[in-house]
Amino acid sequence: MSKNYYSKDFFHEQKKGSLRSAKEVVPLVMDLIKPKSVIDVGCGIGAWLSVFREYGISDILEVNREWVDK
Repeated sequence: MSKNYYSKDFFHEQKKGSLRSAKEVVPLVMDLIKPKSVIDVGCGIGAWLSVFREYGISDILEVNREWVDK
């Protein structure tokens, strides 16, 4: 049985700050590492991965526990 530790409101509140952080950090990662793929463990609603997609990364793996609504 899954436990619902996080509500939809929690993820909604986190999204704005996560996107702001990702938009600052992802360009640096792209310049330094030049990744071809990305895995995000505990990605929530995928804010960081959405920014990697904006930079052309399509090989993406999202890993969450069962309490995150897919």
